[in-house]
Amino acid sequence: MKKARSLIAEYGKPVELEYIHSATPRGREAGVIVQQMMKEIGVKVNPIPLDFPGIMKQLFSKKFDITSWVIPGASDMGPLSMAQMYSKSPWNVSRYVNEEVDKLLLKQRLSIDPQVREETLCTIARKVNADAPFLYLFGRRYYGFANKNIRNITNSMLGEEILLLSDVWIDK
Repeated sequence: MKKARSLIAEYGKPVELEYIHSATPRGREAGVIVQQMMKEIGVKVNPIPLDFPGIMKQLFSKKFDITSWVIPGASDMGPLSMAQMYSKSPWNVSRYVNEEVDKLLLKQRLSIDPQVREETLCTIARKVNADAPFLYLFGRRYYGFANKNIRNITNSMLGEEILLLSDVWIDK
């Protein structure tokens, strides 16, 4: 934080940003949090609540200072990561460009080894987070906990947003 304050002071002019967020209670909370965090380093943030279509319009027209964005979770984050971070992707709304990350995204996309894909995605996450255009956690992870008598929960079900229970049964 000390370094951030120093850089703002070195800049020598007031810094004011708009933060576009969803017009939901959670979005408003995020607006307050970002506002408070930036205030600590001397940056004024004006939270702007918008509905989802309004956020998308700002994103794809590249008319924003800071914004929230939803990257959906999936059991395979490769396609979503490629769309969001590959420098030539129209879905790369952050305008993130990193030649090394582009190569890693292609590597994970072309690999047929699930372990290589997973390790490559973790490397990509570390590199993107080090560059800090945004904090990217590479999708939601879902965990299923069940009694030892629950049967037929398959691995393909885990990691999905919906846990299908039609073929699950209790062995007593």
